[in-house]
Amino acid sequence: MKVYGLWTAAVIGGAGLVAVIAITAVSSVDGAPRGRVVAPPAPAVTTREPAVWIGDCSPGGGVGPSSIRLEGPCHGLLTGRFACVHDGELQTLSIRRPLAAGRAFYLTIVLTEFEGPGDYSQDIVSAQVVGPPNTPRWTSLGSRTPIRVTRDGTFELGDGVLLPEPGTPASGVITLRGRAVCR
Repeated sequence: MKVYGLWTAAVIGGAGLVAVIAITAVSSVDGAPRGRVVAPPAPAVTTREPAVWIGDCSPGGGVGPSSIRLEGPCHGLLTGRFACVHDGELQTLSIRRPLAAGRAFYLTIVLTEFEGPGDYSQDIVSAQVVGPPNTPRWTSLGSRTPIRVTRDGTFELGDGVLLPEPGTPASGVITLRGRAVCR
């Protein structure tokens, strides 16, 4: 008999708790006038720092088989040899070119699922100018750059678009197209 009494008390207690929650929810809905915002909206947060002057960003020069045409805030013909690292399914290429006022331009390409010669679109291409107090960076995240890798180790870049990276003072869009060759 005592088992039925405890069971009944638990059911009645649970039903009472559900009733209190329901009453609180209904009374809260009617507590504020319809169409009114109880708290003002939070101000918009900007993640981009003010643009910085990067000077003449023409990273041309260099001797080697690579040839990538850049347009936008950093522009010109990027030539030379890329430093390349292959580790498992990761293939990276990077080149550094000096700029005016002791600054440097870097272009880096990362293929995350590299399997040798073939066509790739799951890549990250980024550019940055090192030297200003805050480094402006542009990246291809969200807009892939088609890359064809040939048997001789040439990386043919189709039309790529590098967008200003949030949180950096980069502005404008860099477009690129050309050929990158490892050392």
